[in-house]
Amino acid sequence: MNIIENIHRIQSMMGVINEDTRKNAVKRMLDKMGLSGTIDFMGEYDPILDDIVTKDEKIDYIRQTVGYIADEFCGVNGFSIHEVRAEPITFYSSDEEEQLIEYYTPYKVEVDSYGGYKYETHTFTFSVKYEDLEEDIFDKVFNQITEIRQSLNNDI
Repeated sequence: MNIIENIHRIQSMMGVINEDTRKNAVKRMLDKMGLSGTIDFMGEYDPILDDIVTKDEKIDYIRQTVGYIADEFCGVNGFSIHEVRAEPITFYSSDEEEQLIEYYTPYKVEVDSYGGYKYETHTFTFSVKYEDLEEDIFDKVFNQITEIRQSLNNDI
């Protein structure tokens, strides 16, 4: 084996060691500080957490964070995305109807359905538990809740 191959092998091994070390450090941080404290410490949600944090842990984080935001900034059991100056998440959309996530409570999202010309008519509202959201919608909700918390904490 020549020296260049040895250098590449050592560099690739160092990358593996550094990545494993980083994941172990993040796991210890999660154990010590919880997901909320870890996100606050890191300044934002880091994608390295995707391999470590379970959906149940994310749901617990959402519940705690929604409760925190509602208590601290809105004074009720939940909050509207309009109260925190955020954009609604599209739950479903077709030519006749658009469904938007516009209200959060600790245990569910409330989806408002709009129809008519340019979706100007509010037709009904329904609730969906966090556990029952499709994976891509759940990820958007989790990211939005994290961003809202960071934004509100930065405004203080």
